[in-house]
Amino acid sequence: MGKVGAILGAVLLGALALALIIGGAIALVSEQALRTVDSAAEGRIPETVTFEAEKGKYGVVLFVRATDSEANDTRCDVTLANEKRKSFRGDVQAIAVSGKSKSVGEFEAVEGTTEVACRFVERDNELASQRFAVSKIHEGWRTGSLVAVGLGVVVLLLAFWVGFRGMLRGPKGGGRFGGTSRPA
Repeated sequence: MGKVGAILGAVLLGALALALIIGGAIALVSEQALRTVDSAAEGRIPETVTFEAEKGKYGVVLFVRATDSEANDTRCDVTLANEKRKSFRGDVQAIAVSGKSKSVGEFEAVEGTTEVACRFVERDNELASQRFAVSKIHEGWRTGSLVAVGLGVVVLLLAFWVGFRGMLRGPKGGGRFGGTSRPA
């Protein structure tokens, strides 16, 4: 493969990488937006919502007009069907996605009646209110999205490597810096 072929290959790999990264990011944001439509329960901060949970992972998101600051200032307490309690904060998350809705946190639910109580901290609690939703997380969708983004990054690095190697080739594909190779 000559210099032109290597550069063309790098450009094509770069385009594929960007498509994977952008597609994965859009899918990740879409999964979160779907949670506001497909919710198990909805409420307003500072309310407590109750719903019948299936065993699985659930997430709490603030609705469309929420700001990142509001998500960071949100604290939620969950009481599971087995009476165990879990708490989480919007400013401490393993995966935080900010699209039109803002994620607050996630929890593993057991089957049965589950309560979620959310509140704001560091705000005038008498005036602060925001809609929130609790919904089951679409694990396959999220995993596929993250894999697409990760694969896109790997392909992008490969594109840079192919392009860099192509730039170092001479006009006839000779030695490292454009010279010709000589047998030893």
